Amino acid sequence: MTAPYTALMYHAIGDADGLPESEDYTVPERLFRRHLLALEGLGCRSVPLALLVAGVPTLAHGEGPGVLLTFDDGFETVLTRGAEIVSESDYAALVFITTDKLGQPGYLDEDQVQILLGMGVAVGAHGKTHAYLSDLPLTALRRELNEPRERLSKLVGYEVRLLSAPGGRVDPRVLDEARRAGYTHVFGSRPGCVTGQAAPLPRYAITSSVSPHDLELLVAGDRRAVLKAKARYAALRFPKKVLGNDRYDRLRARLLGRMRGS
Repeated sequence: MTAPYTALMYHAIGDADGLPESEDYTVPERLFRRHLLALEGLGCRSVPLALLVAGVPTLAHGEGPGVLLTFDDGFETVLTRGAEIVSESDYAALVFITTDKLGQPGYLDEDQVQILLGMGVAVGAHGKTHAYLSDLPLTALRRELNEPRERLSKLVGYEVRLLSAPGGRVDPRVLDEARRAGYTHVFGSRPGCVTGQAAPLPRYAITSSVSPHDLELLVAGDRRAVLKAKARYAALRFPKKVLGNDRYDRLRARLLGRMRGS
């Protein structure tokens, strides 16, 4: 039996390890553990990870709500803070790696990726440099898609077919080139439940402001919680469209800096 599932998008776990760009997307270790306990309390089931990694169109198994844990960027805390907690649960986990950041301070290195593989965590691509794919000319776009897939496939020993678009920035051209590059699943950041294979696949962005109860409501498909998440996404998408990605990111960085300094 197959059923829809909810993909949850995490970033750093525990602390941001001095990486300012991840601070607002860092989930404390204790809260992350409570999130997983809340999922267990709902009777959530995992997606069949082996089939997903193999590129097979698939949904969740079983009668409970299906859940997939994803981690964007490849922060080191996925291993040092999150992986053991995940291994104690029954949920599948994917880490999407930006390959140019492998081995940089605060990010996973190749040996740590191997450790994660041994713990049952799967690997997907998150671009080469974390550039927004929809902004790129064709040559650069193909480089951002092809080089990470080739490098990660050699590193993990299987064909990497799963892609998370940095910043959720995708358009029909990006999706077409991703398919040409060999990706079978493209994850974005639009809130919602995965009900089929239409790309980009939706995910809920999980931050430190998401309580275990909030998470339960999202995964259970509570109408008010889902509409709230979609409204927030739409509200953030508007200034991105008006300002453009570069100007929006600069403005966001300034605002976050002021908040941290206040």
